[in-house]
Amino acid sequence: MRWMGPGGHIMAYPIKNNKVYNMVLIHPQKPNVEHTGSWTNKGDRKEMIEFYKRWNDAVRDLLSYVPEGDIMPLKPSKMLTVSLSLADDGSTALGLYEVIRKSRGEAVQNSAATTRTALHLPYGPEQEKRDKAITGTGPNPDL
Repeated sequence: MRWMGPGGHIMAYPIKNNKVYNMVLIHPQKPNVEHTGSWTNKGDRKEMIEFYKRWNDAVRDLLSYVPEGDIMPLKPSKMLTVSLSLADDGSTALGLYEVIRKSRGEAVQNSAATTRTALHLPYGPEQEKRDKAITGTGPNPDL
């Protein structure tokens, strides 16, 4: 599922044989907070609920299941574990990890920047044009 609205979007999908529902929420960074460039920044449940309070009932209902405390960090640690198991020394393992993650990270970052622009449009003519494109009457903004 994907929801989009002014300033943010949500990608959600089942994982672990449909036993867990993963949600990735993309929305503006808090003002006056240093950005580390990391995808592992922790979020705050109360701030998340506040940001999405005007979104549709399904989104608000799903977010009500999010546990209290810090939430939603993405962890590339599994890839690092694989890299360490394939190399004879730490330096080689980290080099392998960089090769594997760097190109993917750059591709994801470039795609995300383009997609973010299309998905976070405020209500208005450009948003209406995007919505028509998604429903099949114009070029798909996800491509």
